[in-house]
Amino acid sequence: MPAEPIPYEAAVFDVLVAGELNPDLILTGDVETKFGQIEQLVDSAVLTIGSSAAIFACGAARLGLKVALVGVCGDDLFGRFMLEELQKRSVDRHFPVILPLRLDFYTKIRLTWLYC
Repeated sequence: MPAEPIPYEAAVFDVLVAGELNPDLILTGDVETKFGQIEQLVDSAVLTIGSSAAIFACGAARLGLKVALVGVCGDDLFGRFMLEELQKRSVDRHFPVILPLRLDFYTKIRLTWLYC
Protein backbone atom coordinates (compact mmCIF):
# COMPACT_ATOMS: atom_id res chain seq x y z
CA MET A 1 0.00 0.00 0.00
CA PRO A 2 2.95 2.44 -0.06
CA ALA A 3 2.29 5.43 -2.29
CA GLU A 4 4.46 6.07 -5.32
CA PRO A 5 7.42 8.42 -4.76
CA ILE A 6 6.80 12.02 -5.73
CA PRO A 7 9.32 14.23 -7.52
CA TYR A 8 11.30 16.51 -5.21
CA GLU A 9 10.08 19.68 -6.93
CA ALA A 10 6.46 18.64 -6.30
CA ALA A 11 7.11 18.00 -2.60
CA VAL A 12 6.42 21.51 -1.37
CA PHE A 13 4.02 21.72 1.55
CA ASP A 14 2.55 24.48 3.68
CA VAL A 15 2.57 22.22 6.74
CA LEU A 16 4.59 19.11 7.59
CA VAL A 17 3.16 17.27 10.60
CA ALA A 18 5.10 14.60 12.51
CA GLY A 19 3.29 12.30 14.89
CA GLU A 20 1.50 9.08 15.59
CA LEU A 21 -1.14 7.48 13.38
CA ASN A 22 -3.83 5.65 15.29
CA PRO A 23 -7.61 5.68 15.07
CA ASP A 24 -10.12 6.35 17.82
CA LEU A 25 -12.77 3.76 18.61
CA ILE A 26 -15.75 5.61 20.05
CA LEU A 27 -18.16 3.46 22.03
CA THR A 28 -21.54 4.55 23.40
CA GLY A 29 -23.75 2.83 25.90
CA ASP A 30 -23.14 1.25 29.26
CA VAL A 31 -19.45 0.56 28.67
CA GLU A 32 -16.78 0.25 31.34
CA THR A 33 -13.13 -0.51 30.78
CA LYS A 34 -12.53 -4.08 31.94
CA PHE A 35 -9.41 -6.15 31.51
CA GLY A 36 -9.32 -9.75 30.39
CA GLN A 37 -11.61 -11.31 27.86
CA ILE A 38 -14.91 -9.81 28.90
CA GLU A 39 -17.54 -9.24 26.24
CA GLN A 40 -19.77 -6.21 26.56
CA LEU A 41 -22.74 -5.03 24.58
CA VAL A 42 -22.53 -1.43 23.37
CA ASP A 43 -25.11 0.81 21.76
CA SER A 44 -22.77 1.85 18.96
CA ALA A 45 -19.13 1.76 17.89
CA VAL A 46 -17.49 4.17 15.45
CA LEU A 47 -13.93 3.98 14.13
CA THR A 48 -12.63 7.43 13.22
CA ILE A 49 -9.41 9.41 12.70
CA GLY A 50 -7.51 9.66 15.95
CA SER A 51 -4.23 11.05 17.30
CA SER A 52 -3.53 14.73 17.68
CA ALA A 53 -1.15 14.85 14.73
CA ALA A 54 -3.58 13.27 12.27
CA ILE A 55 -6.52 15.38 13.48
CA PHE A 56 -4.42 18.55 13.14
CA ALA A 57 -3.24 17.53 9.65
CA CYS A 58 -6.82 16.93 8.50
CA GLY A 59 -7.95 20.27 9.93
CA ALA A 60 -5.14 22.14 8.20
CA ALA A 61 -5.93 20.43 4.89
CA ARG A 62 -9.59 21.34 5.28
CA LEU A 63 -8.51 25.00 5.58
CA GLY A 64 -6.89 24.67 2.14
CA LEU A 65 -3.26 24.16 3.15
CA LYS A 66 -1.06 21.58 1.41
CA VAL A 67 -0.30 19.14 4.24
CA ALA A 68 1.93 16.09 4.60
CA LEU A 69 2.09 13.82 7.62
CA VAL A 70 5.19 11.89 8.71
CA GLY A 71 4.58 8.94 10.99
CA VAL A 72 4.58 5.17 11.41
CA CYS A 73 1.68 2.77 11.14
CA GLY A 74 1.25 -0.98 11.06
CA ASP A 75 0.24 -2.98 8.00
CA ASP A 76 -3.08 -3.97 9.55
CA LEU A 77 -6.71 -2.90 9.52
CA PHE A 78 -6.09 0.20 11.67
CA GLY A 79 -3.02 1.32 9.69
CA ARG A 80 -4.79 0.94 6.34
CA PHE A 81 -7.86 2.72 7.74
CA MET A 82 -5.76 5.71 8.82
CA LEU A 83 -3.95 5.98 5.46
CA GLU A 84 -7.23 5.80 3.53
CA GLU A 85 -8.88 8.41 5.74
CA LEU A 86 -5.89 10.77 5.41
CA GLN A 87 -6.06 10.43 1.63
CA LYS A 88 -9.83 11.18 1.64
CA ARG A 89 -9.08 14.37 3.57
CA SER A 90 -6.34 15.57 1.17
CA VAL A 91 -3.42 14.89 3.52
CA ASP A 92 -0.38 13.70 1.57
CA ARG A 93 0.25 10.07 2.46
CA HIS A 94 3.66 9.58 0.83
CA PHE A 95 5.59 9.89 4.09
CA PRO A 96 4.05 7.50 6.64
CA VAL A 97 6.26 4.44 7.11
CA ILE A 98 4.31 1.19 7.03
CA LEU A 99 5.81 -1.55 9.18
CA PRO A 100 4.62 -4.94 7.86
CA LEU A 101 4.97 -6.87 11.12
CA ARG A 102 3.68 -4.19 13.48
CA LEU A 103 0.13 -3.98 14.72
CA ASP A 104 -1.32 -0.55 15.33
CA PHE A 105 -2.82 0.74 18.53
CA TYR A 106 -6.14 2.46 18.83
CA THR A 107 -7.70 4.70 21.44
CA LYS A 108 -10.98 3.67 22.99
CA ILE A 109 -13.24 6.54 23.97
CA ARG A 110 -16.21 5.88 26.20
CA LEU A 111 -19.09 8.29 25.87
CA THR A 112 -21.30 8.55 28.92
CA TRP A 113 -24.42 10.61 28.56
CA LEU A 114 -25.19 12.66 31.66
CA TYR A 115 -28.72 13.88 32.12
CA CYS A 116 -29.13 16.90 34.39
